[in-house]
Amino acid sequence: MTTRGVEFVFLWLNAHFSSSNNGRGGDISPKLLAEFCFADAKKAGIPEAEIVEEIGNLEVVMRRVIAATSKRGEIDKAV
Repeated sequence: MTTRGVEFVFLWLNAHFSSSNNGRGGDISPKLLAEFCFADAKKAGIPEAEIVEEIGNLEVVMRRVIAATSKRGEIDKAV
C-alpha cells in the first residue's frame, strides 16, 4: 500500500483550506470539499478508491479539518 492518497489530501488541504476562509468560500460543506478534493486528485491521476483505502471517509476528514482549524488553525492535527 502506498501513501500517495494521504500525501495528496494533506497537500490539497494546505493549498485550499485555511482557518480564515474554511476552504473555498467559507460556508462550504464537508461533502462538497471532499468532492472538490476527489476531482483534483483524479486530475492528478489518483483514483478516489486509493484515497478512501488509505484514509477512509474523506467527508469525515473534512469535518475534522473544519473543526480543528476553527479551534487551532492547524490542518495537520486533523488529518
